[in-house]
Amino acid sequence: MVEWDRGLEPDLDHYNIWYSLTPGQAKTLLAAISHDPGAIEAPAYDAGSGRTAYVDFPRVQQPGTECYQISAVDTADNESDRTAEVCLPNDPPPAVEDFTVELGGGSGEVFLTWKRVLAPDMDHYDIWYSELPGEPKSLLDSVANDPAILDAPAYDVGGGVTGYIDFPRNLTANTQCYQITAVDAAGLESERTPQRCLTSGL
Repeated sequence: MVEWDRGLEPDLDHYNIWYSLTPGQAKTLLAAISHDPGAIEAPAYDAGSGRTAYVDFPRVQQPGTECYQISAVDTADNESDRTAEVCLPNDPPPAVEDFTVELGGGSGEVFLTWKRVLAPDMDHYDIWYSELPGEPKSLLDSVANDPAILDAPAYDVGGGVTGYIDFPRNLTANTQCYQITAVDAAGLESERTPQRCLTSGL
């Protein structure tokens, strides 16, 4: 939805809505909307308090895409400067919750589990690894968000939880440290989880 304040100039006639799929791209005219709230037609409507709104059904709907500008046109067909470009919100997904790291069975596995993020544009998770606590971490693997397409060593635990089996290099207490980030379809990445390492009770 695009929404703006109507101008106060007495000779205003209509507004042009300009559109592009990606930021900075040359924009095309999407619609011309009457300045008179009594003459506005769907999909535009009078939003109240001197504002007009327009409902678009765009083609992608990913954060950071679907970009718009508005210009005002008077009765002599003079057009104002366009507004600054505004795109769909470009927010990263929330951080992963309930991240655990536990020693597995007798074969030296380390089991990672985490609760899947419910953001509608979620794509995958990145697992970050270091042998020792506090060391810079390298990307160990990327794991799909969709449980139907998980590949080993990742698996669906059930109940909205994903699991991952790692076979680390050293099963010493307080080593083998991991973090998880969530990555959406636009490539935006959440904050990393707190570091989780094998416990001192080994």
